[in-house]
Amino acid sequence: MNSIVLDASAILAIVNREPGHEKLTPQLLSRAIASTVNVAEAHTKLVKGGWNSDEAWNDAAGFIKETVVFDEEHARLTGNLSVQTHTFGLSLGDRLVWHWASSFRHRSIQLKGYGRTFS
Repeated sequence: MNSIVLDASAILAIVNREPGHEKLTPQLLSRAIASTVNVAEAHTKLVKGGWNSDEAWNDAAGFIKETVVFDEEHARLTGNLSVQTHTFGLSLGDRLVWHWASSFRHRSIQLKGYGRTFS
């Protein structure tokens, strides 16, 4: 069964119970993975919003099945995607999610971004 790749906006939607969070059912979340970049982005937004650092980290990362380290290969491939995706204005984290979903046939969950969904 494929993993569900979450971007920072999906993580924040779940944590903040924003519109659309209900689409991420317990069954989907049981397969959730996110990059360290996306978890860091969500954690940053929560801390900047006044959350305690430990609470923000636990809320941002606590329900994710696997947090994948952003390594040198991810950095190169994500950087290369900037040419293909520049018209969309995708962030580094968005390009990483796009790369994972495209390359590994994961299902991408980007509630506020320009996500692509794969089955």
